Amino acid sequence: MTWWLTEFLPAGFIGPIVEELFFRAVVLVVVYQVLRRSVGELAAAATALLVSAGLFVLLHGMRGSLLLADGVMLFAVGASCGLLVLLTGRLWGAIILHVVYNVSFLALAVAGATLG
Repeated sequence: MTWWLTEFLPAGFIGPIVEELFFRAVVLVVVYQVLRRSVGELAAAATALLVSAGLFVLLHGMRGSLLLADGVMLFAVGASCGLLVLLTGRLWGAIILHVVYNVSFLALAVAGATLG
């Protein structure tokens, strides 16, 4: 029961919500707004997407070194979440995508540990 409170809830739900609030609702939006008038909407969106996804990878790399495959995977998740925000103007799609990704990862880890 404690695993649910110490691992599953923080990694599956709380972490993704906090990360999306920071990386997409703050970083993505601020970079986009700062650059939009000077470089145009498309360049601002592309830069904001790259910055927010790149910082997302760097945050996850702070816990230790990342394998290239892990960095690419995290960048893809961050970029996908950022793209959802840019295309819809809403944060919920990014939060749901991130939660589903993390919960799926945790479920596969538990299944692997149980079956292995």
